[in-house]
Amino acid sequence: MDERIAPRIEADTTIFVELQAASKANETEADIVICKTVNLSLAGLQVALDKPVPTGSILRLCLDISECDPLFVVAEVVWQQFNAATGETHVGFKIRRSNGTDYAAWEAAMAEIFAQN
Repeated sequence: MDERIAPRIEADTTIFVELQAASKANETEADIVICKTVNLSLAGLQVALDKPVPTGSILRLCLDISECDPLFVVAEVVWQQFNAATGETHVGFKIRRSNGTDYAAWEAAMAEIFAQN
């Protein structure tokens, strides 16, 4: 059963995922991974990571979508699945509306991308 709420397009976009924020109090550095999208939708995106991420995590993402300035958004991990053929974990993110992010620019960019496809 397909539970998708929006259509998808295949995409190969660079994404920076902040798995852990830097903390002065704990003297830890940020844990940021660079990955690629598998697909995009109006509601979110799927990426391929080299390690799992806890479902339900709320993470900051930076998306380098062509023709746009980098977009900084907040997203929730809604599902993940290990791909034995590639050794990657495919992760589904739902973009969340959040103050201080580029959510409106994300919506505009997705509307433009989907209008072209």
